[in-house]
Amino acid sequence: MIRDNIFGFISQFMGIETVKYLAPHLLKEADLNDPISIESTLLDREPFVATNISGRTPSGDLVRGKFAFVPLLAEYLTRQVPVPRSVYLPLIRGAVNKLADRGASFVGLGSLTGSGLTGGGKLVRPVNTYLTTGNTFAACSSVMAIEKVFEKFNRKFNKGTFTVLGATGSIGTAISHELAKRLEGDAKLVLLARSEVPLKNLKNEIRKPFVEYSTEIEANIPLADVLVVTTANHNCVVSCDMPKSGSVIIDDTKPWNCDPRLKDREDVLHIDGGLISVPDIDFGMNMDCPEKTIYACLVETIILWLRSFEEDYFLGKVQHDQLPIMKEYSQEYGFELAPFHSFNELIPEKFYENFSNRCNF
Repeated sequence: MIRDNIFGFISQFMGIETVKYLAPHLLKEADLNDPISIESTLLDREPFVATNISGRTPSGDLVRGKFAFVPLLAEYLTRQVPVPRSVYLPLIRGAVNKLADRGASFVGLGSLTGSGLTGGGKLVRPVNTYLTTGNTFAACSSVMAIEKVFEKFNRKFNKGTFTVLGATGSIGTAISHELAKRLEGDAKLVLLARSEVPLKNLKNEIRKPFVEYSTEIEANIPLADVLVVTTANHNCVVSCDMPKSGSVIIDDTKPWNCDPRLKDREDVLHIDGGLISVPDIDFGMNMDCPEKTIYACLVETIILWLRSFEEDYFLGKVQHDQLPIMKEYSQEYGFELAPFHSFNELIPEKFYENFSNRCNF
């Protein structure tokens, strides 16, 4: 079916090097040796539409969209003192409006642009243009990745410590609920975050005897057999020496909150979370993903656009009961997990052969 409208997708820049590569005009008046000059220059710029997205889904459906950037670096939204809402909300709203003016009926608030809006819930959108953060399929794809790991190593969910770092966030909450449905026997689920009250509330929601929670992040990461990282932090949260030998990490962060040196550890399996195969879609630029892949949040936007959704899609907390539904939607259009990568590098099959006897679960 050929649609008479398009979808849109918005992201901030991951770092200054990305701006230099994709949009050097934004830095024309900045002193590149002065972070304050760079920030003030960027925040004075307008959002802009960068590329066209075109191609077909694996099932053959035509895809037409546009990608827009807001002039923000990821660190502006994740540092201890982030850019005020009064500054970044108009930029994101402006990007949505520009996409709507170009015919976008559905817009994804990608990367940190959705989380910076508390799940997008504070954004006033144009009439007849609907929004998603993409977090539902992001959470769903991480659970799918864990299931794929267990299938690959012929394991069951009946032992080991499953730890969700950032458990009280939108994606982390949904993953925690889904893992709790699968665990049995001697398996344990540990919820990690900085604030105790939301952790206690989440534990009470799940209502399973094997669920524990803690705010002592550094002490619990080395105890995890399966670690899911869903934080949005300016700094590295999981250092190279933290995970124990034989552990698996599903890393749902971008920019990465895990130490890139983890890919060199032969006794730890680090997996980039949320990567979906898109063999026949052209995004018009380097998306900082492995070739022929894209992140699940963008795929969710495509799916909802193809299904002609005419309402915002769970902009607050992800409803965990929607994960199986989103998985069905993705299968309908032929979307599948990409082969596992670690920090954008394909994990060779030989690694799995060697790791199989080391994994703890």
